Amino acid sequence: MLKRTILISTVVAMISVTAMARGHYSDNVNRGQSTTATSSYSRTTSISSLPLSDLTDAQKSDLLFMIEEEKLARDVYTYLYNLWGNYVFNSIARSEQKHIDAIEFLINRYGLDTPSTLNTQGVFENEELQSLYNTLIEKGQSSLIDALEVGVMVEETDISDLEDILDVGVPSDFETIYQNLLKGSYSHLNAFNRQLSIQ
Repeated sequence: MLKRTILISTVVAMISVTAMARGHYSDNVNRGQSTTATSSYSRTTSISSLPLSDLTDAQKSDLLFMIEEEKLARDVYTYLYNLWGNYVFNSIARSEQKHIDAIEFLINRYGLDTPSTLNTQGVFENEELQSLYNTLIEKGQSSLIDALEVGVMVEETDISDLEDILDVGVPSDFETIYQNLLKGSYSHLNAFNRQLSIQ
């Protein structure tokens, strides 16, 4: 959790730095080049046949953190799509919902409680993620470029957290879903960087 706290603090600091250092860019939108991952989680059927593992407290905590982190991505992108109308946000927000569904499958499989705020836009049980959401929304309101940079920051944070969790080792059902989430996040990151390159 300490590494996550440091990472979230770093993201907030990066937002401040980029806001001061960046010049002015065009706000042209090219919808034709927007893309996103459409990873399928049909593997959940085969995952259901696997025996349940004895989860550690850390694995339970990571699972509940990850569902809120994916919710953060979905909520931020939904807000930014409504604000700027750039299709990439809408497309990736839908993909993030699939990520949430996949993690919720694991939460239900192990009889854990889903965060009560899961379906409430912009509200989080985790205070660090709530603070990060507020900061990202504030930055994303400044311009389309800022909004796309928010997308990059969210995906880079997600990738870092997933890789940290996978490096420690997880049960096979977790591994399958987390690897799919990781592939999706790399695809989302590429999509945001492509959009930035054409602004």
